[in-house]
Amino acid sequence: MFADQMIGHKLMTKQTGAAGRLCNAVYICERKFARREFYLAILMDRQSQAPVIIASSQGGMDIETVAKESPDAIITTNIDIHKGVTDDIARNIATNLGFSEQCIEDAKDTIQKL
Repeated sequence: MFADQMIGHKLMTKQTGAAGRLCNAVYICERKFARREFYLAILMDRQSQAPVIIASSQGGMDIETVAKESPDAIITTNIDIHKGVTDDIARNIATNLGFSEQCIEDAKDTIQKL
């Protein structure tokens, strides 16, 4: 029903700008009801020419708004391209995001698999 209204039409967001982008596909998945949402992205930092992980416990929101209104809620972690995301780095990110002690190892594993 919604897919018909999206496919073949322009999608306009902050990222696409006013020009928008043509929607060719819609992914449908089972709806889950999360107790909490987190934001985590792996980006290439132009200055260091290395990957960086950007994370926030304020997921489910527009990350640009979080960065503007609560810059301290954004966790930035530089990644050594030769070592990758080590256990210590992933565990530290999970801890800083506020995962409970019993969930830190699962969160660490998930972060490393990204």
